[in-house]
Amino acid sequence: MTTDDDFEKRNFQHAGETLAEVWRDMKIDNYDVSAEYRQPEDSKQDPAEPNQALKEKVCPTCGIYFTSHKGVQMHCRYVHGKPVQDRCETRVRPQPCCQRANEFLCIVHRYETSSEDADWLEDEVDTSGLTIPEPSSSALQMPVMRESEWLANPWTEEQ
Repeated sequence: MTTDDDFEKRNFQHAGETLAEVWRDMKIDNYDVSAEYRQPEDSKQDPAEPNQALKEKVCPTCGIYFTSHKGVQMHCRYVHGKPVQDRCETRVRPQPCCQRANEFLCIVHRYETSSEDADWLEDEVDTSGLTIPEPSSSALQMPVMRESEWLANPWTEEQ
């Protein structure tokens, strides 16, 4: 990360134009690819939104990046001995979540930034009134194969 914002924008623009030039010369499933660099001013996204999302996933003490806000919270609690100061936010989970042990994978909507994030949550989840899909019993079973089936070549040669 640089402190010169103008240099960073020019660098990003050059990388975007180069990438667009490479993609324009490609075909995907025999279709031409249309690619062009767009100026950041043309974007409908709030420029502060990525910065806020990044700040939520970086330790404020040592600057280590984590893939989730929960990871930052656990790191700060166990390594630095202090919790992260959370801002008050409303979390809504309109879709069923996955479950592992006592954790739930939740879709977290942030109304302030209109963004979504997936996070494994433990005690913060109120599961009353929700139906959490159970994995099918066949998905949990180990397939049993004969040694000859396991060693057989699955590919056939064309004649």
